[in-house]
Amino acid sequence: IGVCYAGTMFIFLSFMNVVDAQAAFAELRERKTVLFAFSLYCCTAALLHYSATVVTKHSSAVLRALLDVSRSALIWAVEISFGWDKFSFSELVGFVTMVSGTLIYGKTVNVPCFTYAVETEGSL
Repeated sequence: IGVCYAGTMFIFLSFMNVVDAQAAFAELRERKTVLFAFSLYCCTAALLHYSATVVTKHSSAVLRALLDVSRSALIWAVEISFGWDKFSFSELVGFVTMVSGTLIYGKTVNVPCFTYAVETEGSL
């Protein structure tokens, strides 16, 4: 579904002169490093989505969300350490807020002032 959507958007944006499709495909044909990077990206994206599905199936959606946030935080830390991005206190607050919210929503961390419904065996 994602490939069909991306292809449709690519064609639409090409007709709107937002994207130069001919130049993009020429880059893929002529520059092997671009083709390699594109292929590597496609493979890693497929692996990421497959592993996320497996984690959700065998563990929980909360763990999957935490892994997604951790991945984003790791990428951000690498960008800062290589000097590709500058440290932003607001981004740090955003990451802490996302992690805290995910942990509280998943009832991994119980906040004393919140009330939590007791789940029975058959209810979701």
